[in-house]
Amino acid sequence: MRLKSIRLIGFKTFADKTEIDVEGDVIAVVGPNGCGKSNLVDAILWALGEGNPKHLRAEIGQDVIFNGSNKRKPLGFAEVMLLFDNEDGALPVPTSEVSVTRRIDRSGNSQYQINRRTCRLKDVAELMADSGLGRSGYAIVGQKDIDQALAASPDDRRNWLDEAAGVQRYRARKLDALRRLSSAEAHLQRVEDILSEVGRQREPLREQAKDALQYREVQRSLRAVEVAQLAHELDAASLEIDRRQANLRAAQDLAASEAKEVAALEAQAAKVSERISELESAMEGLRERQSEVLTEYERAESAIKLGEQRLESLDQLETTLFQDTDAVDQRIRESTQELSVAEAELAAAKAELERVRVECAGAGQEARKLAEGLKAIEAKLQSARDEHARALKQQIEQEHRRERFDEASRELRGIVESLPELEKELEKATKDRDAAQNKLAAERKGLSELQLNLKSIAASLHQSTEKESKLLSRQAELEGTRRGIEATLATHEGLHEGPRAVLEAQSKGKLPGSFDSVGESLIARPEHALAIERALGSSVHDLIVPSEAEAKAAIEYLKRNRAGRATFLPITLMRPRPTSREMEQLLRRPGVLGLASELVQCRPEHLPAIETLLGDVIVVDNLDTALTLAKTTGWRRIVSLDGEVVHRKGSVTGGIQARQGAGIVQRRADLAQAELEISRIAEDVAQMASEKRKLSDELTALRNSAGKAEAKLMALAERAKEAEEWRHNLEQEFQATQKSAARLEAEILRLEKSTAQTAELPQVDALQSERDALLRQFSERSADADVAERRISDAEQAVVSLEERVKQADHRLKRAQEAQTYSQSKLSKVGPEREQTRKEIKESHSRRDSLSRLREDVSAKLQHAQESRQSSIAQSLDLQAKAKQARWAAQEAAERAHAEELSKAKAEGRRAAAHQRLLEEYGIDEVEARRVAAETEVPPNAAALVARLRRELKAMGEVNLGAIEAFDRLEERFQELTAQSEDILTGIAEVESTIRELDLQTRERFRSTFEKVQAAFSTLFGRLFPGGKGELRLTDPENLLETGIEIDVTLPGKKRQKLDLLSGGERSLCATTFLFSLLQVKPSPLVILDEVDAPLDGRNVERFTDLLREFADRCQFIVITHNATTIEGAPVWLGVTMTEPGVSVVLPARLPEGFDDVRRRPTELPKAIVAVEAYTPTRSNG
Repeated sequence: MRLKSIRLIGFKTFADKTEIDVEGDVIAVVGPNGCGKSNLVDAILWALGEGNPKHLRAEIGQDVIFNGSNKRKPLGFAEVMLLFDNEDGALPVPTSEVSVTRRIDRSGNSQYQINRRTCRLKDVAELMADSGLGRSGYAIVGQKDIDQALAASPDDRRNWLDEAAGVQRYRARKLDALRRLSSAEAHLQRVEDILSEVGRQREPLREQAKDALQYREVQRSLRAVEVAQLAHELDAASLEIDRRQANLRAAQDLAASEAKEVAALEAQAAKVSERISELESAMEGLRERQSEVLTEYERAESAIKLGEQRLESLDQLETTLFQDTDAVDQRIRESTQELSVAEAELAAAKAELERVRVECAGAGQEARKLAEGLKAIEAKLQSARDEHARALKQQIEQEHRRERFDEASRELRGIVESLPELEKELEKATKDRDAAQNKLAAERKGLSELQLNLKSIAASLHQSTEKESKLLSRQAELEGTRRGIEATLATHEGLHEGPRAVLEAQSKGKLPGSFDSVGESLIARPEHALAIERALGSSVHDLIVPSEAEAKAAIEYLKRNRAGRATFLPITLMRPRPTSREMEQLLRRPGVLGLASELVQCRPEHLPAIETLLGDVIVVDNLDTALTLAKTTGWRRIVSLDGEVVHRKGSVTGGIQARQGAGIVQRRADLAQAELEISRIAEDVAQMASEKRKLSDELTALRNSAGKAEAKLMALAERAKEAEEWRHNLEQEFQATQKSAARLEAEILRLEKSTAQTAELPQVDALQSERDALLRQFSERSADADVAERRISDAEQAVVSLEERVKQADHRLKRAQEAQTYSQSKLSKVGPEREQTRKEIKESHSRRDSLSRLREDVSAKLQHAQESRQSSIAQSLDLQAKAKQARWAAQEAAERAHAEELSKAKAEGRRAAAHQRLLEEYGIDEVEARRVAAETEVPPNAAALVARLRRELKAMGEVNLGAIEAFDRLEERFQELTAQSEDILTGIAEVESTIRELDLQTRERFRSTFEKVQAAFSTLFGRLFPGGKGELRLTDPENLLETGIEIDVTLPGKKRQKLDLLSGGERSLCATTFLFSLLQVKPSPLVILDEVDAPLDGRNVERFTDLLREFADRCQFIVITHNATTIEGAPVWLGVTMTEPGVSVVLPARLPEGFDDVRRRPTELPKAIVAVEAYTPTRSNG
């Protein structure tokens, strides 16, 4: 295996894309200090996976990206690719060439590739394992590393030997095994903790299960005795019922005969009572008529009296109105006179006001004109003063302008002559620049669009991957939820004992027919599940069956097996109520969500049962709505979404259960929701996979196009930059020339104008005299204007006062006129009203006489009706006395019948109570009870036996009957955990065995490699230090897994001494001996030595180069050096220099022309090195 080439882009000082073809077994890298030779070593080390920035002479990982220079901008990424020749198959990759690439961007994202396929850092490390090129290997050595090999501790020095021995992979496998061992032990600890906890629960639960079994046995005995007692009570009650029934029939026949006699007498009395009622009704009518006539008579009397009083009031009103009319006429005359006087005074005041205004108008206007004139004169005076100062200044500067004018004219003529030539050159440069920039802009636009598409597709692909991962995670979570719910429903967990026993019997084939629990038969939305659960109540455990035959068979099964009780809903017996008009109106009210039966889904054949249970239940949004509906409608049952129930009788149920858990309906709703969401997620995942494949193909195509576009863009950018710089220089020169010409032209024009102007001095003294005269006139007119303004104000005040007087006088006149009109209107109505009143009095007298005659006639008819009523009452009393005697006889017979009926009812009650107890407490009918009674021997003291058994049950206290089943489950869990613990222990033993095997292999490989390296070190040390002796020694030979390595040396002619006391050259040569002894035992395909020969003198350098040539057939050496001897011994040279500050380039792997014979003439070698270091080509071609 050999390194064939290195490609660098943006790594440290290698800003441009640089490709280095590495040919030969020994390559010398030369160049000035600071030109980037060590950066080449860093690039190889970085590409092989070095992650510590300190080892790369950096602070953070992004520091390896080219950071820009004075002439270049920073790059956005760095990339290094190493290409290896793998013809010998040294690398575990089935190709003849293997490329390793690493890339990093400014955001810190790092990417590795092997043969252009993305991989992990771990993959690169495994690829280079056992080659010496690993991150802890000995194939890349700097001057500090050589010294560190001696200065390091024995444990750190062992790392190089471990790399040579190839035990690093065993150490990695051991670390992985130790992690698995630690995880298994932690898991074992958790299992043992759980086992301990289960064990603590197991014994108490065993005792509880034992008590529960004993409790069930006592309960069974008590049940048998009580069932037998109840069977005997049923038989005794049946005999008494038959006897009482015979007595009841005889008493009922007698009571019926007497009742007929009573009915006949009561019929005659009823007829007489009807006659009395008719008479009383007629009398009541006459009394009402008599009352009405009397009322009308009294009204007529009152009307006569009121009419006479009205006539008197009209006479008094007429007299008062005549008096008021005279007073009003006097007020009108006074108000009219007052208004005339006020209007005359107002007209005089207004005339006086106009006269004063006319007199004073002249004085104020004249004063204002004088003020305006004075202000204008002041402005003119100030302007004249300023102009006078400017004119004096211009006269002084006039002479200077004339001199500058001549000078500017000469300069302008020279500039104008040079402008045409400059303009032509600028136009040509602009055209060249525009052509280059247009082409560059087109390429940039294309590249920008490619990059945008690339980022967009990469982002879309990343988002799709994340979204797919989240969907798959959610799908797995939902699958677990679904399986858990299905397992719960399959075991019918949550159902009562009886329904669960029936369903289990059906599944085992013990019961024919179809049985479905109500809770498991319907599906509700999750938000409605709690409301439906509360609406059903205990009916959620009911079983739906096709007909009553299945229900009867199931009941017989429960009785036979004593498996509890259950309620059945035969479809043939279900009678759901139809939806009424009232219900339809109620469902439209706010807050009402609908009928509970309409908010669930079920199979069509179950619909009658579901509608029977939920067809009269309304679901509302909250308790407030439920209470409002209960008050206003009185509906049967109302349930809210939170599970509160308002019952028909007004009771309200709500709150929260102590143990809150999902009910049967809620589990069914959750299952339906989970299945729906799983289906939706599966569709989304399939669609997303298709999109990801499409995006991946598009991403690959765009990356190829972007690479080609970037290369083309770099060439165009360089050409455009050169054209722009040339055009910019010409443009600056042309603009500067134009600005100078414009400036000179403007200055010449200004000088011509200023020279032509003649300064005139304004007349300041004349304007000053005019201002003083106007100021005196203004003072005199201001005093006259003040007096005039006071006269106008007084006149205006008088006018306002008189206007108010006129307004008040006019108001009083209008009020008097309105009063006069009112009095005249009233007087005109008094005469007609008097005549109307006299007519009404006459009519009232006539109506009173007629009513008096009618009252006498009604009194006579009422007297006759009273006499007839008294006769009918006497006849009715006689009939009632006879009916009373017959009724007493019938009542006695009825009481005897009732007594017999009560006795029969009591017997039936005892029989029904016994039957009810059999059904409710024991779940059996009379036939089964008689069968149990026949099989059970009931002692005479059965009551004492029952009491004793009850005492035994009570003495047992609260017994956990579920402990039996719970103990069985806990026992099963205990056995599972025990088996799991044993499995973990087996796994731990296997891992420990693997660790022991790895330790054994590590010891063997380390021992073998150490012995070989020790022999090689001793031999090489004797060659490099003739007469000296060197050996490697283990610090702890008994512990080959942890032992360190010491180096003992004895230099020629000296005693054994410590490594710290050796000179720099001796230390370097000792470390070189250690390195080459490792290479002799385990050669590395590539060895990079960075100035390791710097401390060596001439003879030792020759020995060093001899070793290079000797090992060149098994290793490829890249040596960074300044030593002439080392350079001479290398068949291939690479020159590294800087074409510009901060940018490194690599010279071709051959000497410049004129130095082909340098190896044959060693004396010319220093000159050749100088020539290489001074070689600075304009562009690196890789």
